Amino acid sequence: MTTALPPKLQHLPKMLSIEGRCHPLADGRVRRIAEEAIPQVQKSVGADRTLQQIRRELDQMEQENQDLKSCLALLEAQKDAA
Repeated sequence: MTTALPPKLQHLPKMLSIEGRCHPLADGRVRRIAEEAIPQVQKSVGADRTLQQIRRELDQMEQENQDLKSCLALLEAQKDAA
């Protein structure tokens, strides 16, 4: 289970990425917090990608199910007409 970042630190990885290009961090505590936050962010990104993949597969299955229902309805209508 992924531990969420505290509200005050949610934007820290993005900020550090930007700040790291401008100047090195002077405060060791901020650096440590950032280093601890990186794996959490990476895990959440991986989880997001997995959820997106599952969602795409679900959408595809729902579409296939709808197509099959339509075909079945056509076949039943042809059978009843004959």
